[in-house]
Amino acid sequence: MLIIADAAPQQGAGEGGGFLQLLIVFGPMIAIFLLINYFLVTRPQQRQQDRHSEMLGRLKKNDRVLTAGGIIGTFVSMSEDKSEVTLRVDDNSRLKFRAEYVRGVLDGETPDSAEGAKSA
Repeated sequence: MLIIADAAPQQGAGEGGGFLQLLIVFGPMIAIFLLINYFLVTRPQQRQQDRHSEMLGRLKKNDRVLTAGGIIGTFVSMSEDKSEVTLRVDDNSRLKFRAEYVRGVLDGETPDSAEGAKSA
């Protein structure tokens, strides 16, 4: 590759084919790199963002959720602009989080049914 780059200045001053030759040589490699980047990085990130938005849209009251900080709480409400969620972490404690920090809904029982199962 350096040979082509070094050969370009040796051509006559009237010819401007040096940049065009480099573009012809490196153009396909750049295109392949961009395609690989799209399929390995960009597209999976878009899918993950879509799944997260879908999960936030399906949240309903009393769903148990896990935050990025490891806090497990019960979903109470979402702000009008859908940027914040309110979680109940105790009978008397409610915390507000940015919606992007809610990592997922915990499957299984709700806290009320869990208490009933413990007492039984």
